[in-house]
Parts: sequence; structure tokens; C-alpha cells
Amino acid sequence: MHYILGIDPGLANCGWALYNPDGLPSIGTWYTKKLATSHALDLDLRLNELTRRLKVLDSMHPITRVCIEAPLFFGPRARDLGVVWGALVSAISHRPVVHVTPKQIRNHFLPDVKGKITKTRYHGVLKEWYPSIVGKQTEHSMDALAVALAGAELPF
Repeated sequence: MHYILGIDPGLANCGWALYNPDGLPSIGTWYTKKLATSHALDLDLRLNELTRRLKVLDSMHPITRVCIEAPLFFGPRARDLGVVWGALVSAISHRPVVHVTPKQIRNHFLPDVKGKITKTRYHGVLKEWYPSIVGKQTEHSMDALAVALAGAELPF
């Protein structure tokens, strides 16, 4: 058994999903009270916590590919998001890493649709495909599952 790890990077809410191409996906999320109090903690402490958790997850599962949502940095928090994305990629750089763009996610879930799609729309497709596991997930873990599923089909 092997897993594809999907990551929806974020500083306060970092979603992850383990996808087993030979079975049903299992979904998790990194959202804790400690990380949710983002304004109270130093950026370095938060980055260390995220990368530590990612390394623990990596050590517990036979991950063969990591799919991480491609960086789209806009607005006042762009620097912090860029630092988070870089730290997460660095923490798992010993694994093959695939960057998954919003366009690739759209093409995976709704190949006949042109232009932008909302997260709500592809979350709806996820709910249709995996009704037993998606219902209680966070937005971030569902995004990570979408990244894993779309990235599983991409070449290295």
C-alpha cells in the first residue's frame, strides 16, 4: 500500500489528505487551536510546528508522491504564505513533489468547464464521488483531497 499526500498550504489552516490510489482516501486536516491563534505566535514557531507535523505524518505512512497546491500569493499575507509554502516543500523534498494548479484541479473534476470554478463547485463533485467521507471535513482538508486526486494523474 502506498499513499499520495495532498497539501493545501496555509499558516493557520494547513489541510492534508492521504490518498491511496488502490482504495478509499483518508482525510485529515492540520487545524488546531494552537495554530488557529496565528496572531499570537511567532512565524518561526508556527512554521516549525507545521513542518514537524508533516514529518511525523511522512514517517507514519508510505508516501510515494506529494501533491501541493501551487502558490498563488496575493494581498497583505503573501509573504507569509510564500514562506509557509517553501517550508512545507522543503520538509518533504525527499519525496517526489508535484505542484498542482487551480486549472489542473478544474480539469480533473470538471474537464468540460472553461474558466474559473469555485471551491464550492469542486467540493460538490467530491461529495458526489466520496459521500461517506467528505461530509464532516473542513474546507482545507477537502482542498487537499482535490489536490491529491488531481496531482495523482500528473507526470513527475
